[in-house]
Amino acid sequence: LLKSLSSHPYTDGVPAGSQGKVYDKVGFLWDYVNDAAIVYHPKGTYVIAVMTKGHSYGKIASITREVEKIMYP
Repeated sequence: LLKSLSSHPYTDGVPAGSQGKVYDKVGFLWDYVNDAAIVYHPKGTYVIAVMTKGHSYGKIASITREVEKIMYP
């Protein structure tokens, strides 16, 4: 399962915002953009799901960076 989650073309969300190894599944429909991931960060493993309406994967990457700043200052 992790292999499937690590090999797809949609890497502009959580993978772009994290410093860790990311296994994620994206979703998009109309103006909804989502990304759920297992992240093996150098300082700890965590799970994140970001669901947006009217935003891009770039916004999800930005949210991921902010979460990591809070978790791993």
